[in-house]
Amino acid sequence: MDDLFSVAGKTALVTGGARGLGFTYAKALASRGAKVIICDLDEHAVAAAVAELTSYGEIKGYKANVAIEQEVIALVDKVSNELGQLDILINNAGVVQRVTTEDMTLQEWNRVMDVNLTGTFLCCKHFGVMMKRKGKGKIINVSSIAGRMGLDLRLAYCTSKAAIEHLTRTLAAEWGPDHVNINAIGPGYIKTAMNEDTRADPVRYQKMLNQLPWGRFGEPEELVGVLLFLASPASDYVTGQTIFVDGGLLTQ
Repeated sequence: MDDLFSVAGKTALVTGGARGLGFTYAKALASRGAKVIICDLDEHAVAAAVAELTSYGEIKGYKANVAIEQEVIALVDKVSNELGQLDILINNAGVVQRVTTEDMTLQEWNRVMDVNLTGTFLCCKHFGVMMKRKGKGKIINVSSIAGRMGLDLRLAYCTSKAAIEHLTRTLAAEWGPDHVNINAIGPGYIKTAMNEDTRADPVRYQKMLNQLPWGRFGEPEELVGVLLFLASPASDYVTGQTIFVDGGLLTQ
């Protein structure tokens, strides 16, 4: 039973892992014995994160833009050559753009879609080949409560997260025969740098708190339980699902 939720000895990649929730995911996996690779756009942030995470376990870090296919392919080659396999993929890289629809430019729309959705697709596609070849693997995509409910000023973000949920379901059906599990985590209102501006506005913040049955924002560490479930043998017969960690927000 102790091994049911174990990730010890597994190799995991966390995209967008140099900061925010990605850093929390990487720390959780490394501290439980996984070999962790992080990638991010900012090489200085990657270096700083690797330096901090080294005390928790085995860590490697690379600069990569998951929205550019050649950079994803190059990352696959590095992982394959240096580690030989990938057991767990966490598609965490994401951006948000807060703007009214009438003011949103095509460039802003494309940026959100490229990182959130296309980046998830590219990493699933190219790292999934490694997993299919091995006949086993865990892919964890990061959706959001924004994939199920509309949020003001975030048309592109909400649309991208809804698409990630359907990508997860569709790919799970396609790769089920290859024993590759594809699931998603759907964070709710979690305290991160991405929503610092929102929490700094007392009126807006209180309105959001009023939506939550638990009456508070979640802490990043409160996502770790679901992460370990989906990354470990405990979820071997679970695929195509999105598990929300939202303090009951979607019950409202």
